[in-house]
Amino acid sequence: MSAGTSSLIVATANDIDGRPVQDYLGIVSAEAVVRTSVATRRAARSPRRARARYATFENRICQARQEVIDEMCKSAAELGATAIIAVEITYTHVPLAQGNVLIVSASGTAVTL
Repeated sequence: MSAGTSSLIVATANDIDGRPVQDYLGIVSAEAVVRTSVATRRAARSPRRARARYATFENRICQARQEVIDEMCKSAAELGATAIIAVEITYTHVPLAQGNVLIVSASGTAVTL
């Protein structure tokens, strides 16, 4: 997160204990796409290569998740929010002819506390 968004509270809960919502500013959301074609014939022949490819894929998923959270925070900060509540992150697998992708999306409600 950038300096302007690092103080934002991000929570999956609908409220923050002891901090009543002052104003609801709207829904914020973001998406990221990750290619999932990590299994190759060469990797399938080598368990060590397969583990390395899956670790790389896991890292890409973590990066995508952080990207969508950061993008939501940026949008919320532009609205003047101090928190994003009711955050939901979803992962959607999409098979394509050129290879599969995973769509990581997040949404929540920007609020001031």
